[in-house]
Amino acid sequence: MTWILVALVGGVMTGSFALPMKSITRWKWENMWSLWSVWALIVVPWTLAWLTVPNLFEVYRQADAAVVLRVFGCGAVWGVSAIAFGFGVAYMGLALGYALMLGLIIAIGSIMPLLTQTPEKISTPEGVTIIVGVLVMIAGIGVCSYAAWLKERGAGAAASGQPQKSMLLGLVICLVAGATAPMLNYAFIVGRPLSDTAAQLNAAAYGINNFWTAINAPTTFAPNTVWLVALFGGFFANIVYTLALVARNRRWRDYAAEGTGKYYFYTFIMGFLWMGSISVYGMAANNMDPKLGASIGWPIYNGMAVLTGNVLGLLSGEWKHAGRRALVVMLAGLVVLIVGIGVVGYANYLAPPAP
Repeated sequence: MTWILVALVGGVMTGSFALPMKSITRWKWENMWSLWSVWALIVVPWTLAWLTVPNLFEVYRQADAAVVLRVFGCGAVWGVSAIAFGFGVAYMGLALGYALMLGLIIAIGSIMPLLTQTPEKISTPEGVTIIVGVLVMIAGIGVCSYAAWLKERGAGAAASGQPQKSMLLGLVICLVAGATAPMLNYAFIVGRPLSDTAAQLNAAAYGINNFWTAINAPTTFAPNTVWLVALFGGFFANIVYTLALVARNRRWRDYAAEGTGKYYFYTFIMGFLWMGSISVYGMAANNMDPKLGASIGWPIYNGMAVLTGNVLGLLSGEWKHAGRRALVVMLAGLVVLIVGIGVVGYANYLAPPAP
C-alpha cells in the first residue's frame, strides 16, 4: 500500500507541473520550455542523483556500455515526446491535453512491457488484473476526453474564442506525444542493471539505520542513476529544438525582459515537480513486484496525473463556460478513472511475494 501511495503522489506532481505555464504570459513557448529543459533534465536529476546515490560514478564505471547506450537512446526518443507534450498542453489545455496524451502513454507504457518483458504473467491473476485496470482507466480517459470535446464544441468554445483549427493540430501533437512518451518507462526497464548495481553499492554506504531501512533506501534511490542517463538523452532534443525556435523568432531578449525574472522561478518549479515526480515513480516501481513494477506503477502514476490535470483544469477556469452536461460527463469520467487506478493497485497485492 505504501508504494502505491507513493506512485499516486508522483502522479499529483506530474499532473500539476504544467500549471505555472498559465502565469508565463510574456515568454513564447520556446523560451519557457528551454528553461524547463535545463531545470528538469539536467539540474534537478544531477542534484537528486548526487544526494541519493553515494557511489554515483562507480555505478557507471561498472556498467555495461550497451546498457547505458540503450537507456540514453530511450531517453532521446522520449525527448521528442516532451516537446510534443508541451505543445499539446498549450494547444488543448490541461484537461483535454492530459486526457489524450496520457491515455496513449498509459496503454503503451503499461501493456507493452507486460507483453514483451513478462509474457508469462499475462494469464496470471495479477496480469489479467493489470490489463482490466488499464482498460478501465482508458475508458475513464475517453469519457473525460468526450467531456472536453463537449466543452470545446459547445458554449465553452464559443465563449473562450478558441479557434477551431487548433483542435486538429492539437490532436496530431497529442498523438505524437502519447506514442513516444512510454520510452521513458522502457528506459527504466532496460536500465535495471544500473539500478541493481546502485542498490548493491548503496547498501554499504547507507549502512544500518532505522529510517533508511524503513524506506529500503539502497533500492529506493537506485533508479536515479537511470533517470540521469535517460533524461540527458532527452535534453538534447528539447534544448536544440527550443533554442532553434528562439533564434528563428529572435526571442533572445525575452530572457532578460523587464518583469520576467519570476519566470525563472516558475520554470524551476515546473522542472522540480516534473523530475521529482519521475524520481518518485522510480522509487515506487522499484519497490513493487520485481517483474511487474513498471506495469503496475506506470498506470497508477499516469492515471493520477490525468485526474490531477482535470481537477486543476477545472480550478483554473478552463471549464468556466462549459455547460452542465460537459461537467457531469467529466466528473463521471474521473470516477471511472479512479476505479481503474484501484483495480491496477489491487494487482500489486495479487502478485506473489519475491523469493
